[in-house]
Amino acid sequence: MTLSLALSAQISFTRQTDIPVEAYGNALAFAWAGGLNNPQFSEIDLDNDSILDLFIFDRNGNQLLPLLNSGIPNTSDYTLSLATVRHFPALSDWALLRDYNCDGAADIFTSVGGSGIRVYRGAWNSDSQLTFALSIDTVLANDAKLVVAGYDIPAIDDLDNDGDLDILAFAQNGGHVMFYRNIAAPCALPTYVLADPCWGDFYESGLTTSLDLDAPCTPMPPEKPTANPQPDIHLPNADAEKSTLHPGSTLLTTDLDGNGTVDLVLGDISFDNLVATFNDGTADDAHVSVQDTLFPAYDQSTHLYIFPAAFEADIDNNGTKDMLVAGNAKVQADHYRCVWLYRNSQTLGAQYSYETDTFLVRDMIDLSRRAAPALFDHNGDGLLDLVVGNYGYMNEDQTFTAALALFENIGTATAPAFRLVSRNYAQVNQQFALPRRALKPAFGDLDNDGDQDMLIGDEDGFLHYFNNQPISGIANWVLMGEQYQGIDIAQNNSPQLTDVDGDGLIDLLVGTHNGIIQYRRNMGTANAPLFNTNTNGFFGGIDVRQLGSPTGHATPILTTLQGERVLIVGSESGLVRLYHNIEGNINSGGLFSEITLPTVGITQPDGTTRHLYGEFSKPAAADLDNDGFLDLIVGINQGGLVWLEVADTTVGVSSPSTTPTALGIQPNPATSTAYLSLPSEWLFQSNSSCRIDIYDLNGKLHFSQHIDPAAAAEPIALSVAQLPVGMYVVQAATTRDRATGKLFRW
Repeated sequence: MTLSLALSAQISFTRQTDIPVEAYGNALAFAWAGGLNNPQFSEIDLDNDSILDLFIFDRNGNQLLPLLNSGIPNTSDYTLSLATVRHFPALSDWALLRDYNCDGAADIFTSVGGSGIRVYRGAWNSDSQLTFALSIDTVLANDAKLVVAGYDIPAIDDLDNDGDLDILAFAQNGGHVMFYRNIAAPCALPTYVLADPCWGDFYESGLTTSLDLDAPCTPMPPEKPTANPQPDIHLPNADAEKSTLHPGSTLLTTDLDGNGTVDLVLGDISFDNLVATFNDGTADDAHVSVQDTLFPAYDQSTHLYIFPAAFEADIDNNGTKDMLVAGNAKVQADHYRCVWLYRNSQTLGAQYSYETDTFLVRDMIDLSRRAAPALFDHNGDGLLDLVVGNYGYMNEDQTFTAALALFENIGTATAPAFRLVSRNYAQVNQQFALPRRALKPAFGDLDNDGDQDMLIGDEDGFLHYFNNQPISGIANWVLMGEQYQGIDIAQNNSPQLTDVDGDGLIDLLVGTHNGIIQYRRNMGTANAPLFNTNTNGFFGGIDVRQLGSPTGHATPILTTLQGERVLIVGSESGLVRLYHNIEGNINSGGLFSEITLPTVGITQPDGTTRHLYGEFSKPAAADLDNDGFLDLIVGINQGGLVWLEVADTTVGVSSPSTTPTALGIQPNPATSTAYLSLPSEWLFQSNSSCRIDIYDLNGKLHFSQHIDPAAAAEPIALSVAQLPVGMYVVQAATTRDRATGKLFRW
């Protein structure tokens, strides 16, 4: 039965954050926040109650996480409140919240174009919600762009004690810190001039952890900013380049010694430590004569593997600023032990005491990176438990070891609740011949003995079969094969075991790194499945790649929604897509229809919305509270989980997409040239982009090209002479539209 358009127009998901989860005997305060990877912290009032809250921007996925502060003295007490950031604009790379116009509402300084600064002015609306308007599109200094590399974090502070916000940033081509003075009146729109090209009189060579003090001030002339900087490539032997180019640094300004001048805490892309500089100069002429290269050397020095970034906030409401340190490299960083907290015992200056390297993370479901959930009743109590794979935890030697985590459902049939049982469930990686990463579990009865067995996909595209041999009703896993049935799906596969075609036999769906889904029908028996290698590798015509990206990382779940079968697919971009028109199109190679879901996220200033959860989404689905509505548990790149629930379907939301528009292809069959006609309703402007892809039925990409449809001749000629004889799927995609068609090559 086909899902009706009337029903699909009423489907929406709401985000839930109150399902109880406990770990190590404690309730997790932010269980479903989604985790943290590369957080940046700003202290600002988010709800207009005159109490400073904690705003977190995670550069890994450009995610926002607002924590409201209770304000109770000498107490660290935060509450997750996603609604407080619903009107924030899209941010990227780095974001620091400050109040430049002295109105009590947060303003935003953030990266733009990978090499500049953009400013948004904040204001309270009638509901005491922060709203934002663009204030400065690109900050200038001396009538030229003030350059800050996107992988740096500048300091934005009142450096000269004149009541306005100045900027410290590294020169783009060397190791001097540049002081940009705000010459506008206090509380006015900032205007910047370069006041000192060598603030503090030191030089960071990047060759050692020490700074060169009293270095000659010979900054090189500005260079054109790199169009696409690569902040996460660590080149430990690139000493020659580092001597002349600024590779990446983070800056925190604070008064460490209480002498009234601004000191600096600096992190470098090549090292794991922080360097503190002590300023014995003046507000107008900074001079650094003392440095601590293992800051804080008097306590536990920071050791974050690579590229630490320091921030300050009064975490416990005692009137002193504590220090938070997080990794700033998106790839080469520990994404579990990723927030170091140092308590400050000094009212004047700072005396830091290390407390933990998992601040906030310990109060979340956070499994390092790329959480991959599946639902499975591990103990036979009738309640679905959570088994969650991940990319891996960082070891001391900077390698990664992946593991499964088990969260047992300790709630009821109508009120789920979870408890962490193990972060190394079944010790699966210890059973492999070689360590595996990016584990994604799936469950199904592969030997027809009445219990659920386990398949695990991995980074290398293999499937690993664990047979369930229960002990006293509790699942017990025995590895039966590391490359199940010889299946190799290139990279980063995501399996599901389910009866796709309704013949009573369990089949195999596998999402692939290139954004499509393989359907491998069971050609064997219930006792001995044999998954067809002559598979439909373009299942339903689905391709979840974003325009311009070669990868999509599809993660499919075939399930039932409101009595109809639907396919829910996560993706590298983080968007979770929903498809219907499944029946009748499974074995025929027909195309499924995508339902446009209202975004579970925040409203942009232009009225659009974007999802408020991270990249590399991986869904699991079931009605976990038996209320008749489907629940989705979505794993994301931050290592955490997001809980989404189908909202009341009696409430209309947004219009659905119709069945994908068919492409006009003539002649068809074709021998040498086929002519492609794009849908007439598509609107294009000059220099717009459309990608044309041609796949065979195994999902192999044979042709891909970007065109400017506004300038291209109509119809578009495609040379198909090089294609082997057979049937192909042709897809045309823009940022807004997608159309597909079948091409027969004779």
